[in-house]
Amino acid sequence: MRTCYRYHALSSGAVLLVLCYGLCVRAGENTVTEHRAAGSSLTLPLGHPKESVTYAEWNYERKTFAVYRRGQVHIPDKLQFSGRLKVDSDHLSVEVTDLQLQDSGSYSILAAKPGVQLPTKIISLTVYDVSNSGASFSVFSLLSSLMAVSPYLLVSIVLGVKCYRARAKPDEEKRADAVIEDEAR
Repeated sequence: MRTCYRYHALSSGAVLLVLCYGLCVRAGENTVTEHRAAGSSLTLPLGHPKESVTYAEWNYERKTFAVYRRGQVHIPDKLQFSGRLKVDSDHLSVEVTDLQLQDSGSYSILAAKPGVQLPTKIISLTVYDVSNSGASFSVFSLLSSLMAVSPYLLVSIVLGVKCYRARAKPDEEKRADAVIEDEAR
């Protein structure tokens, strides 16, 4: 009886794990991670033909900052993007220019066509400061590269020394034999 319960618990757990994995993979299909330097820009394209979409909205941290309806993209509330949004109604995209550190976060693009909501796109943006992170990043990169390469470098040096000694040994033996022959005469 116990074996039966364990089997059901094990199989139920396995099914639950597979379902969770499938949901996570499905959720990750429309998620993109972006890294941008402060001062650069981020374009948020809708990714659907203009003719097939009746409504779309661009959100930052779940707050709508641009809406597409009746053939035009409108900016209802500028939030923190004051004067930094460029709209392209022809290609259904919104560009955030002159990115700032506080622009880091989650952007989502929702779209609908008659009777159907299209998959939501999620962009996770990280804006980094070029002036502060440039030197520390290069020092960090250099140190991590050296740490990664050092075992290989050490093995190469050891093997090189061993090969040199192995190749030098016959010459030393020849010299030792030559010295013994000279002494014998």
